This record gives sequence, structure tokens and C-alpha cells, in this order.
Amino acid sequence: MKQINVIFSYIFIIVGACIITSSKIAEQFVPRNGFYDIDLSLNYWIGALIAVLGMAGFIINSKFYENYLKEVDLRKREFEEKNKLDNTQ
Repeated sequence: MKQINVIFSYIFIIVGACIITSSKIAEQFVPRNGFYDIDLSLNYWIGALIAVLGMAGFIINSKFYENYLKEVDLRKREFEEKNKLDNTQ
């Protein structure tokens, strides 16, 4: 079931990139058609926001931070055990 969240994260990243790309293409072709007053800045913001949300969702759903916390706890236990042995001598 967690794979669905990762798939949606990838979809959000791709959709954000497509929005930004299509806005850039529209900026290039619209002046050729005679429309010079066009503002696509909102499209860039929406595309960037969707892409960032997709990246955040991917990071949150990944096991990276859980594995990192497990490693930190393991090192902490090893350090405490080492110090216990050193203090008893």
C-alpha cells in the first residue's frame, strides 16, 4: 500500500515539471501569434509547488530517515556500552 504513495509522489513531480515546461513553451510561441501581454508566473509557482510537494512526499514515504534513526540508536548503544565498560575498570 505504501507503493501507491511513492507512485503519486513521482506523478506529482512529473506533473510539476510538465506544467513548468509547457509554460516555458507557451512563453516562446505566444508572442509569435500576436499576443504580447501574457503572464505565466502563476503557472511557474503552481508547477514548482506541485514538484516540491511530490519530492516532500517521496522523502516522507521513503525509509531513509527510519534507517538513519536506527543507525544513530545503534551507535548510541555501542557508545554507551563502551563507556560503561571503561567506567567499571
